[in-house]
Amino acid sequence: DAIRSFSRITKPDHTHFAFLAAAAAQMGDAGTASGYAREVISRAPEFTVSAYLATLHYRNESDLEHHRAALLKAGLPA
Repeated sequence: DAIRSFSRITKPDHTHFAFLAAAAAQMGDAGTASGYAREVISRAPEFTVSAYLATLHYRNESDLEHHRAALLKAGLPA
C-alpha cells in the first residue's frame, strides 16, 4: 500500500524515492529498490542515509533503525 500511495505523488522529490527504495527493499524487490535508489542519487548526489534520517523524527529508536536498515538494503550510501 505504501508503494502504491507514494507512486501517486505528482512531483516526488528524492526523499519520496528514498522511501520507495526502502519499501521495495523490505519487500524483497532488489531490482526496483535499486532503481529507486539510483533516482535518489540522480536527484540528490550528496544524499546519505544518516543525513536523511537526521531530518526525520521517530518516537521509537527501533523504527528509526528499521528504516535505516531498509535504506541501506536498497543500496543507498550510509
